Amino acid sequence: MNTAVAVAPIVPVPRTAAGWEGKVSLFNLNDAVAAVADRIITGDVGMEPEEWLKYLDAVDDSQAIEGTQALDDIEAARILRSVAVKAGYPRIAEQKLDAVSKALKRVLKVRGLSRKDRRNMIGGQVVSAEPDAE
Repeated sequence: MNTAVAVAPIVPVPRTAAGWEGKVSLFNLNDAVAAVADRIITGDVGMEPEEWLKYLDAVDDSQAIEGTQALDDIEAARILRSVAVKAGYPRIAEQKLDAVSKALKRVLKVRGLSRKDRRNMIGGQVVSAEPDAE
């Protein structure tokens, strides 16, 4: 009995996006969320930025407006998605709140503004140790 397994030849993977042009957009949900967030912050969408930013402010659940940071994240995502609909960003408008919330977290992380990043800062300087729970 022959137990040899046929192995497919190794095909080199191209290092360019040849053939992908026009099929996959490099402007993804994260980019769209970043663009709408920037418009909210600059007041370019007809709402006070503070009405949105208050849901992103808490760095502990005890500070969260809705009781937990997770609920505040969803509320911030809901507001962002609503603004996106009015501002003509269909990529965000068709997304679930969870997807928008996760994209917003990525945007904040890249910009050094995530809740975790800010939780460990004093005056813009990172503090490495968490306070003792006393």
